[in-house]
Amino acid sequence: HAFATAHDVLSDNQWGPITLKELCSRIISATAESQMAPLTLHLDDASSAREIIWPKPAQQLALVLAELTTNAFKHGLSEDGSLKLEVVIARCNDRCTLRVRDEGRGFPAHILDGNRQEGTLGLGLIEGIVSHSLQGAVSFQNENGAVTTLSLGVLDGKSTR
Repeated sequence: HAFATAHDVLSDNQWGPITLKELCSRIISATAESQMAPLTLHLDDASSAREIIWPKPAQQLALVLAELTTNAFKHGLSEDGSLKLEVVIARCNDRCTLRVRDEGRGFPAHILDGNRQEGTLGLGLIEGIVSHSLQGAVSFQNENGAVTTLSLGVLDGKSTR
């Protein structure tokens, strides 16, 4: 589903670069529609320049965003069954960061300790894509809900490795 939505987003832009804000909004909203649950999305591009991403890394990031959103629907719903999701896009030196926070109960201690056990296949997928395809890093914290921070090294599709 994430690939299909990413394809639609990219083809709408004639397979050129798009803003991270548009990619995040469209992928998260499409994932929410498939979950059939109410979503309140606060999306902030805190960068002075609007961050853009090229098609190849956008496809990879779409999978990550869909997995993060799916996890938030599984573990971050409020008592009324709705999801409040905050995404902040920022520039930090040569890296772009995406900070995704829900208002749920947060990550279990073993996730925060880096002890990935069974049942964390999605988090492994996120870490693998971000590390290998986007030359970045992922961190998990609890801050009035689960917070996942993605530090991305490749947005233009050109590998530096």
